[in-house]
Amino acid sequence: MNLLVIGGTQFVGKHLTEALLAGGHSVTHFNRGQTNPEAFPGVETIQGDRNTDADRLAGRRWDAVFDVCGYLPTSMTPVLEVLKDSVDRYLFVSTISVYAADQGDDLREDSALAELKEDTGVVDGSTYGAYKVICENMVREAMGDRATIVRPGLIVGPGDHTQRFTYWPVAFSEGGPVMVPNGLDRRLTSLDVRDFAAFMRHLVEQGTSGTFNVDRTGKTFGDLIAACEEVTGASKVLVDEEWLVAQEVKPWAELPCWAPQPLGVPNVERAVAAGLTERPLASTVQDVITDAKALGLARPLKAGLASDKEKELLARWDATHSSP
Repeated sequence: MNLLVIGGTQFVGKHLTEALLAGGHSVTHFNRGQTNPEAFPGVETIQGDRNTDADRLAGRRWDAVFDVCGYLPTSMTPVLEVLKDSVDRYLFVSTISVYAADQGDDLREDSALAELKEDTGVVDGSTYGAYKVICENMVREAMGDRATIVRPGLIVGPGDHTQRFTYWPVAFSEGGPVMVPNGLDRRLTSLDVRDFAAFMRHLVEQGTSGTFNVDRTGKTFGDLIAACEEVTGASKVLVDEEWLVAQEVKPWAELPCWAPQPLGVPNVERAVAAGLTERPLASTVQDVITDAKALGLARPLKAGLASDKEKELLARWDATHSSP
């Protein structure tokens, strides 16, 4: 197949490109050339900004386009206008953040969606999901049954520039003990980027339309910690969630993948039926550690506690909760 990827050289786009090339497909990138421009020297690149240079795609045809970096309606209009009649399928990467809050841990594709309260033109925590809802609808309106929408949760694995999931494998690889909140039964959202890429390729190869939640099936925060222990042999220290909140430890920012209250987790039955597969969690943990070591990564990372702060908190916990 002759395929276009908008983006294609950062985390998700990079792994997607690798999956498409491994599948024997011809790939063209459309991007600004600012992130890892030398990642794929054999791949044709049409350089340009999707907001101002979409006309550089005119006069070409592709079997499908993968849009991995559409966040604002204003960034969707130019590319949709050019591509709606020149691609057979438009796969748009959305997010589980499209769902309205407080719907429990079984978000399905027809669950209530977020609504934009103010059109600020800025993507932040209050607008991200609602803007993605609008972008999804624009793709459906332009492409009809040629539209495929994927709504991933947290995408993780080697090369993850956010380093959220990465925090835990790296922390355990340092030898432990690692401070872990005791809310191990919290549902986990974290799909390996390579499994995500393989699923997107599969959807396009099969010509599959529709909307799909994409995530792991039924895993918990405790499963992640157990995988880290299994791979590294390091131990954990379970610390009370309420105590951590009282110490002003920030969920997700300082202890990624954990929150003291349940978060919405997507139901992925539809995606599994359409061909989604997932590798063992321990495999992802091992590969993240290998990648982190190759890159020389160590705490502090972009996300998570610095080692010194973790040790300080553990000492404080031991002082107030050790047996007399």
